[in-house]
Amino acid sequence: MKEKCLEDYLNKGEFPFDYERQLLYGRNGFIEKILDGEIMPPLHFEILPTDKCNNKCIWCRGGHRALMVSDNELSEEVMLRLMDELKDYGIHGIVRFSGMVGEPLVHKSTLKTIKRGIDLGLKIGLITNGILLVPNSHEYLRGITYVSVSLDAGRQETFNRLKGHNDDTFTRIIDNITQLASFREQNGEKFRLTVGYVLHPYNIGDIEEATKIVKSTGADLIQFKLPLGGSFFRDYNTSKIEESLKRAKKYADNRFRVELMQSDDERRDEFSRKKQKHDFPRCYSQFINGVVSSDGNVYPCVHYNYQQGVSSNSFGNIYKQTFKEIWEGEKRRRTLKQINPSRDCRLCNRYDNRVNRFINFISSNK
Repeated sequence: MKEKCLEDYLNKGEFPFDYERQLLYGRNGFIEKILDGEIMPPLHFEILPTDKCNNKCIWCRGGHRALMVSDNELSEEVMLRLMDELKDYGIHGIVRFSGMVGEPLVHKSTLKTIKRGIDLGLKIGLITNGILLVPNSHEYLRGITYVSVSLDAGRQETFNRLKGHNDDTFTRIIDNITQLASFREQNGEKFRLTVGYVLHPYNIGDIEEATKIVKSTGADLIQFKLPLGGSFFRDYNTSKIEESLKRAKKYADNRFRVELMQSDDERRDEFSRKKQKHDFPRCYSQFINGVVSSDGNVYPCVHYNYQQGVSSNSFGNIYKQTFKEIWEGEKRRRTLKQINPSRDCRLCNRYDNRVNRFINFISSNK
């Protein structure tokens, strides 16, 4: 029975979403080491440079989610120093610049910090809304591992409705993606260029058109995913979504991919409100990922910062300590013992949820 459960975990997703298989076989015994209590550098690290944003997305700053919004920004000095510290500490996975409620490229020092990380040999990723992904940013991105643009629409009208604009920003983003793809080809760059599409009742009718447009830009793929919780789709005829996604997949070929980040079963569970509760007893994902927020606090994941009642329980602050001191410090040990996923983790993304269930299974059968 245990062997069958393990096999089910390892066959849970197709590449690149086979998280369990990658973690077990591709990380030099990482799971065994953390279960044995070793203090390991996180495999991946996320930097949220700023809480400022040039969008007002309906699922974020538009008022549909009660997230903290502020004008916090990391200083340039701290971001540059952090690159050195992550390199010295041995972060071998992706160091990603993104934003939970902010746009990383709004921060004037993000591109400079990205270049510093690349020059140090770190694997750097960028998630951006694409508005500021203009040609004078391209030189800073030489050697980056991936750039992902959150688009979420296939027409200007839909984009404006979802993102709080009333102009041609959508068209400019498409142009920015096209020019970045051209820069990559002309300069022999190898980074992955992806476009993200969060599904919402307002943009279901754009799925096929968005796929056609994104393919024409020269991007590598478009990724469709549900927002956390799926609550926007209450009482919605979800068969329209499945039909649209099926049509979109017909545009895939050996150069361009159309990816559905949730499996058919996972989408059905989300739509039916049958999403699994966080019944695992311990969060192991925090050993894999680290996050520094715009105020300098280090957290176990991007969502923990925004959980009501626990946001004060950071591991420490990068303005006061080095990252290694924080990661190996007593406050982190103490905080981890206090985290109860079923109580504290209202939000948990698909990756963390699956990884936690997998490692908890291994731990219980060790």
